[in-house]
Amino acid sequence: MSKLHGFLAVFGGVLIHLTLGTFYTFGNMNTYMTSYIKAKVDESVSYSQSLWINAVMILGQGLLMPLGGVLEHRYGARITCFIGCTIFSGCIALSALAIKISFVGTAAVYGFLACSGLGLAYVAPLANGMKWFPQRKGLVNGIVVAGYGLGALIFNQVQTGFLNPENKSPENNGYFKDPEILDRVPKVLLLLGGVYAAMELIGCIILFSAPTETLSDKTALLESPNISDISDQETELNLKQDPAKLKSQKYTGDLTPKETVKTKEFYMLWFTFALNVQCVQFINTMYKAFGQTFISDDHFLATVGSVASVFNAVGRILWGILQDKTSYKTCMVFLCGFLSALMMSFIASSQGEKVMFTIWVLLIFFTFSGLFVLLPTITAQTFGPLYAGTNYGLIFTAPALSSLVGAFIIEKIQNSLGWFGAFCAIGGMSLTALVITLFYPQDPETVRHRHCQ
Repeated sequence: MSKLHGFLAVFGGVLIHLTLGTFYTFGNMNTYMTSYIKAKVDESVSYSQSLWINAVMILGQGLLMPLGGVLEHRYGARITCFIGCTIFSGCIALSALAIKISFVGTAAVYGFLACSGLGLAYVAPLANGMKWFPQRKGLVNGIVVAGYGLGALIFNQVQTGFLNPENKSPENNGYFKDPEILDRVPKVLLLLGGVYAAMELIGCIILFSAPTETLSDKTALLESPNISDISDQETELNLKQDPAKLKSQKYTGDLTPKETVKTKEFYMLWFTFALNVQCVQFINTMYKAFGQTFISDDHFLATVGSVASVFNAVGRILWGILQDKTSYKTCMVFLCGFLSALMMSFIASSQGEKVMFTIWVLLIFFTFSGLFVLLPTITAQTFGPLYAGTNYGLIFTAPALSSLVGAFIIEKIQNSLGWFGAFCAIGGMSLTALVITLFYPQDPETVRHRHCQ
């Protein structure tokens, strides 16, 4: 296949991630969806409870992501993405019915089920892109997941323009009660589901699978669990000619998922992700709800979310380039430190109203965007590219599980200590992740070397 197919595959991945990245529009949709449920279904529902929707979104994504890696390895990126995208867009449309029934039903369909499809489709474009361009793993990952970051740029405006074209403000308690706005909520979910499906179909069509020859280490296929495919005579000949040569080949081989979970580095990455994702979950859900406590301009808050998606996308590309030029350890230490400082000082943004609020939100989105580039890239570098999709899917179980614990803890803290208490708790988690990262090996390939000894 020509490199043109590689570029098209990367673009197809971007297009798919653009729709999957509407995950980040929940902070915008939350104010409308929670207001709808509170007014028409269950008046006891509050914004603090909406953290659970985001939590089960991450849970669904994380639990199904390892399966997405397995499907990509066996059947290719196109089939995997088609299955995942069909579930994702179909459940977004089905949420138009679920939101009329209950909060739990909305969390199950819009949150868990839709993001289960997201999890299936997420890894395949990344793993496929790294196979097409093995010498630019960080950059390719950055470009593909930039589409994920840009999802809110477009669809925040689509949602707000459709739901609240007259820029009406919520009531003093922060919830919308205007019947015209509320009646449009189920309709916008149907609209979004159809638009996502069309974009994803195009992306799947041009998502060409990479030939195995494009892998940077062609011996990786020989050093995988399929080593039994090599004839006994050939193996014996290699050992007789140069025993050290076979050991060297194993050094560059790939760790299977079963081998990966036996390494301490896997758990270091797992907990780093689990701790930092609390910021992603909270800000994605609550940035607009927090802003409404001192800013009475719905269109402005939606625009902040859209611009934040640009910083989210550009940040992914820049983090990928920086990782290629430096190291995972350097980048992650800086990310964790900066994210911790931003979260602990976020409460101060209310003093500067629109300007300071915008600056803090943009910087937070820019900073945490690096998580979704640094971690899949270091997974491939540490454990090998052949099973990168499945291995990263296993690491992504970290936010899946920690999101539920985090939602429970942060809801309790916010109810007791308010916004500032929640911000400090999240900042402390990122600071803990920084300490873990300090002990990660500077040369990640030594993990494979150690395993083969």
